[in-house]
Amino acid sequence: MRRAGGRARAAAAVPEAGIAAATPTREATGLVTGYVLAMSALAAVWGLLVKSTQAAGAFSFAVLFLPYVSDGIVPAETMPGVLRDFAYNQPATPIIETLRALLLDRPVGSSVAAAWLAGAVVVSVPVAALLFRRRTAG
Repeated sequence: MRRAGGRARAAAAVPEAGIAAATPTREATGLVTGYVLAMSALAAVWGLLVKSTQAAGAFSFAVLFLPYVSDGIVPAETMPGVLRDFAYNQPATPIIETLRALLLDRPVGSSVAAAWLAGAVVVSVPVAALLFRRRTAG
């Protein structure tokens, strides 16, 4: 059964341009979606490069290890020199910092996280397509 006035209320909730305004939650969801897409593309490349399923599974170990050597758990400033340098220059740190800023409604410092994710997707998807064609060509 349809309620009277339902369409008018729904139309009033949509901004004039017809596009929902960006919110920290939507941006955080987009960042997480980008992360999943980038990791999936990188995993596809890795899986097409290696010969065994055990070697393909090793990719998940590396991906799961990266957040531990970032400032997601402890501040990078408290880490020893080599670990601190690695933490500052790996993709998990800016992604975690950006996600933290979005969810805590703080200013996002830069777009380094988006650059890491976009770079991973832009490089990995065509490489995965090329490797897949070569592997299935005959």
